[in-house]
Amino acid sequence: MPRVDNSAFGRGFDVGSPRANRVPRAVLERDLTARTKNVAHWKKYVAIATVAIMVTSAFVLLLPSTSKKVLVPGDESPAKSEVGGTTRKIAYEVSRIGESYKKPTDYSKLGRHDHNVIGVNDWFAARLTIYNDTIVRNDYPCIVAYTPYSDRLDKPPKYDMASWTIHSYYQLKVEAENMAELATGATKDPWILPIMGSVADDGGWVNMSMYLTYLTPTEFNDVQAGTHYANTFYGVDAANVTAYFDKIADDGWFAEIQGHFEFNRQACQKFLGLTGADLVAAFNAVGADNIAWKWRTEWINDGDANKPLDIWAAYDYSILAGNAPGPYVHIKLDTGNSDPNKISLWLWSESWGAEVLYARYLDKVGVNQYWKPWGEDWYLNGTLSPTNGDIQVRMTGAYHITSWKDPDYFVTTWMLEPQHDDYTRDTLAHFAWRSKYDPYYWGYNIPPYSGNSYNPTRINWLPGQQYYGQEVHYWNTPMNWNLTADQSLVIKLQTNRPGGGIEPYWSDLYALPFAASAEMQSHFKWGEMVLGHGYPSKLYSTTYYDAATKTITIQGPDDFAQNPCHLSGGTPPYKRINETGSPLFMLDITPVSHYEMAIVEPGPYQLGTPYTLTVTAKNLTGVVVTNWNGTVNLTAPTGVTLGAAIHTYAPTDSGVWTTTITMTDMSAAGELVVSTDSYFYFDVYDTLSIPILIPEFPTLLIPVIGAAALFVVLRRRNVKKYDE
Repeated sequence: MPRVDNSAFGRGFDVGSPRANRVPRAVLERDLTARTKNVAHWKKYVAIATVAIMVTSAFVLLLPSTSKKVLVPGDESPAKSEVGGTTRKIAYEVSRIGESYKKPTDYSKLGRHDHNVIGVNDWFAARLTIYNDTIVRNDYPCIVAYTPYSDRLDKPPKYDMASWTIHSYYQLKVEAENMAELATGATKDPWILPIMGSVADDGGWVNMSMYLTYLTPTEFNDVQAGTHYANTFYGVDAANVTAYFDKIADDGWFAEIQGHFEFNRQACQKFLGLTGADLVAAFNAVGADNIAWKWRTEWINDGDANKPLDIWAAYDYSILAGNAPGPYVHIKLDTGNSDPNKISLWLWSESWGAEVLYARYLDKVGVNQYWKPWGEDWYLNGTLSPTNGDIQVRMTGAYHITSWKDPDYFVTTWMLEPQHDDYTRDTLAHFAWRSKYDPYYWGYNIPPYSGNSYNPTRINWLPGQQYYGQEVHYWNTPMNWNLTADQSLVIKLQTNRPGGGIEPYWSDLYALPFAASAEMQSHFKWGEMVLGHGYPSKLYSTTYYDAATKTITIQGPDDFAQNPCHLSGGTPPYKRINETGSPLFMLDITPVSHYEMAIVEPGPYQLGTPYTLTVTAKNLTGVVVTNWNGTVNLTAPTGVTLGAAIHTYAPTDSGVWTTTITMTDMSAAGELVVSTDSYFYFDVYDTLSIPILIPEFPTLLIPVIGAAALFVVLRRRNVKKYDE
């Protein structure tokens, strides 16, 4: 059966799926009179200033705040007031939607992205070969597609599975301050650091600066050749790493972790097991290789099968990955910054799954519990103290933003939702970390769910799918995120460039994303990224959304109702299953950016005379959108009458609608007529300033004649006086 393309005139309901329930949705159910007029339409063209992290040395240690004292390991017992008090805060920010950055080939940068070159990185070539991961767009907005289901899942007997999922990228920033879970004091375990001494020890102060990403195939070879920065900067022995690499294969998922750590004397005892008058001497006596082996062992003890942070449910393997040798960890003493009272270390590691373990660490200490992306170009920096700690995260995130369809509107859409990275179930061999995916897995037989026949499904709106618009098996774990008082979430839509995505359509031609890539690209549409109507509906309000800056801001405490599975019911926990994450954001790509208004007749304009008003649907660049089928609403100030105030564009309009405008009051001059989209009424609008007016002719005629007569009389009098 051939694919079915959807007409651009399918607004309001989905005409693309031959099996979807075609229920028209109303597009005008709101009171425009209560809306405050916003005259700053052209602000949407002003670029939001972006913040760049400047790397001026091998590592930049990001301090918790510019107002706080620089915490170095030599500070034996800094006052708590110097690190910002005890107010806990976790701020999340999503921005630069659609942007992914290429890893530089210049090894002097130590693999850190300079954020100048946009594109999907080269490790995807290996993923295509092994996993069918596919690059759909290698330029802004970057788009990838992949087969999302775990190999550990049996095919459901009742429901179909999505052919693939389609995702874009975004930049995530997290600022977590004064986290008690990161305390290093006696009996405290901050998790994110190994404990080679005793957990009972007072751990003192630690500064950490980490960078996590993936190795490209070229780097994989260069490390073994001894020409990579892992060799030249960190001192990794090519022969040792080659012996390690010989036991594994390049599948594009090699996590590279770099780190710089500073430990004061107490921290050296707790986390490195080092004591004595001279800590450098103690380190040399133990040896860098032994420290590295203990560090590796700690990762395995945390993330291996049935360990407390077993990565199985997010990775399909534990950190030892079957017959693979587990993580490779290399440690080097930073001699220039170490002395008898403190130790500074460099770390370089390659592994399968260690990046997932670090996501688990953040989850464990209360960061990214409901928003767990797969991170690339990931900075993870922090300062840990005896009583609490600060963590800063910067990363390129993937897989939370999915190509979708607005639930009430047929338009190209990106769905942005909180979700967990767990995508397979527990087994008896992997049960210590309770998989967040468990309730979404059909028929799994681990207590307390044994024998329950409930099969949760979700409606599939992924473009190009055979089961588009149908029930399919869950491929991820949607999360319900009720923000606590110490949490905030900010999402910044693109304002300095157009948005783009794949329009919804149905097809049964392909089963793998690489085969459908060309077809998906043919359905790519440009437009303006605007806020659609997500879930719950309260999100679409000025309480949360600033249309001038295109910024969504949620400051906790704030609760969000579940978006329940359409088959929700049954016994717990099934009746608590989300259809999607909540809060759910629809980021729509609308081809029309504004409705430009113009009075056809030239001025000057008189009161009481009707004039022709054109309302033209235009895109961001000012081009008329001739196939638009949206609905525009006009609101006029006092003293202005419109012939018609609402219109739905039809194909015969070619993007231009004509009505009339009559000015009836002189005070209307300078006031605004506002043209607003019925669905995107925060983002798609324009204004027309009423021009300077002159009165109606009969009213104007008397003072004009009188003035002329007076002029004649005065002129005659002057002449007469002159004659005298």
